[in-house]
Amino acid sequence: MACDYKGKNNGDLSAAYSMYKDYFGSNQTLFNARDELERKGFIAVNCYGGMSYGGYKLPTLYALTWLPVDDFINLEKNLCRHTHLQIGKILKYFLQGDNPKYKKPDKKKKQYLSDLKNPNIKRDEN
Repeated sequence: MACDYKGKNNGDLSAAYSMYKDYFGSNQTLFNARDELERKGFIAVNCYGGMSYGGYKLPTLYALTWLPVDDFINLEKNLCRHTHLQIGKILKYFLQGDNPKYKKPDKKKKQYLSDLKNPNIKRDEN
């Protein structure tokens, strides 16, 4: 994921198997590695992913905790997303050895459903 950081996209990093299938033997191996990085505090969830209203799957977006979180709001791509990390903040969870905001999979799904109701940007209905 650190290789996908381009200087202005911390907080907009994804861990989709389709991106990393050449490096991991299975999607379960990737997900185990991702979960371990999150538990240990090297990455943190910025936006929770799941199925959207339009039937498209939105990926969970992550931030590297040793770099400041970037403002990635893209009105075309992330209009209905709710971000959880403060822009410009360096989290440094890895120094503590764990991520205090880590959620188990069932809690992540509930958080995603809650986030759909509270996007950062309200869409104009006019």
